[in-house]
Amino acid sequence: MESTHSYTLPVPPQRAWDALSDAQVLRASIPGCDHLVADGEEAFAFAVNTSLDGVKARFTGHMRMIRGEAPRACTLRFESEAGSEAGAVGSAHLELEADGEASTTLSCVSRSSTNGTGGAVMKVADEFVKRFAAHVTSDGAGAESDAPLPGDPSVQHAAVAESAPTGKGAKSWKAWKA
Repeated sequence: MESTHSYTLPVPPQRAWDALSDAQVLRASIPGCDHLVADGEEAFAFAVNTSLDGVKARFTGHMRMIRGEAPRACTLRFESEAGSEAGAVGSAHLELEADGEASTTLSCVSRSSTNGTGGAVMKVADEFVKRFAAHVTSDGAGAESDAPLPGDPSVQHAAVAESAPTGKGAKSWKAWKA
């Protein structure tokens, strides 16, 4: 599985890069994260509560930053530890490109394995990038792990809201964005 996203952040690239190693920003960016602790250099252990196809689940795992061209590119690798599906892997390759002096284009390619929990890892990776963009854009003051998006959403956030699920997934989406 693979998905591509691009966001415009109203901050310089260095500020966005610094936020990628800030545990508070990371915790606020991982949807449903109730536990995040350092686990080695540029690595974190996390626990996430989520819902997959209406079934509530708790996933534990690790996230590690693999530096590419610091401070321009890196890959965040997410690994779950979910029962018999242990080792499901997802990643988000992030590139930060200056767009003027005070703006950054954040490009992301998310990938996941296709085994049983690959979809969950992909969901976490995709939502992580969306929430990270929202957090950095809003300056993230006082953000918690499931803090709502800023009240005045950017064009990217409006696009996310427009693509919100209807029918079966609408209830959980409304709870997330509320």
